[in-house]
Amino acid sequence: MLGLFEVVGLSRPWPTVVFPENPRDGYLVEADDDVKVFETAFDRVPAAALSVDDSRETTGKTMEGSIP
Repeated sequence: MLGLFEVVGLSRPWPTVVFPENPRDGYLVEADDDVKVFETAFDRVPAAALSVDDSRETTGKTMEGSIP
C-alpha cells in the first residue's frame, strides 16, 4: 500500500524523482523503474475518485455522523 508521495518532474538534464513520506522522514526515489511505479499509482487516482456529487454526498454524511 502506498502512502503520501510527491512526483517531482525536474528540468532536463535531471530525472523525475519521487519523494515518499513516512512517519519518521522522507527520501528520494530515483531509479526509473521505481519512479514508474509511483507515476502509475498517481495516474490511477482520478479513476478511483468519486464524482463531485458523490463526494459532496459522502462528505455531508460523514459530517452528519451517518458514515463512521
